[in-house]
Amino acid sequence: SLCAGVAIGVSLRQPAPHELDVADSMLRTADVNISGAIRAGREVEVFAAIEEYLAPCVGPLVMVLTWSGDVALKRRAMSLIGWIFYFTYKPCIEGCAPSSVQAEVDKVLRQPVRVLSADPLALNTMAMLLGDTHAGGDDVISNMHVPLYIANHLS
Repeated sequence: SLCAGVAIGVSLRQPAPHELDVADSMLRTADVNISGAIRAGREVEVFAAIEEYLAPCVGPLVMVLTWSGDVALKRRAMSLIGWIFYFTYKPCIEGCAPSSVQAEVDKVLRQPVRVLSADPLALNTMAMLLGDTHAGGDDVISNMHVPLYIANHLS
């Protein structure tokens, strides 16, 4: 979660391309670390870290998503919110029974969902960005699938 938190912090400002590469690498590292923790049976620690360090980042990311004039930065904010949801769902992806972790997933994502729901422009902007990814060319970031975890959770 520390790697992901730093990646989010770097991405909230106008990073240089090499800084974005580092941030993306940190997200992939966090993904691997979370998978390892889950395989070791440490889901409770994973959920606690996400709730403490990553969930509070959703508010600033929503501000970027809704108020930035830079489409690439908006896409980045949307992707980072998606990473938070993806990391929270990771125990289900890694094979934990959904019934055993769904209550914890809901608890961890309660505040991020409130933040997203409180700003109707946020979800509209996400829908527009996801619908327009084919037109983004080089501006489309990698791992564009992670925002789909937001839609999955909200449905």
